[in-house]
Amino acid sequence: MNIFEVFATERNLSLQWPYDSNTLVNFIDWAVFSRKLAPSSIKSYLSHIKLVHSLRGFGTDAFKNFLCKTQIKGSCHETLTTINSHIQLKCH
Repeated sequence: MNIFEVFATERNLSLQWPYDSNTLVNFIDWAVFSRKLAPSSIKSYLSHIKLVHSLRGFGTDAFKNFLCKTQIKGSCHETLTTINSHIQLKCH
C-alpha cells in the first residue's frame, strides 16, 4: 500500500485521479500532524504525485495552490531538534 492509499484509508476517503487541491491540502495536513513526516518526505511524495499527474496527461495546477505551499513551508518550521531540554525549530 502506498502512502496516499494509507492516507485515504485512515481518513476514510475515496480518491480518484486527478487529485484536486483539497485532497492535497488534506494529505499534507495528515502527513504533518498524524504521521509526523519530515517536510522533505512530504515534498518528495508530492513531487512524485505531480509527476504521475503529468504522465497521465492531467493538469498540475492543484500543486501550485497557495495553501499547499504554505503548509509545506509551515511544516519546515515544525521540524524539532531537542537540545538541553529546549526545543529548537529548524528546517533544512
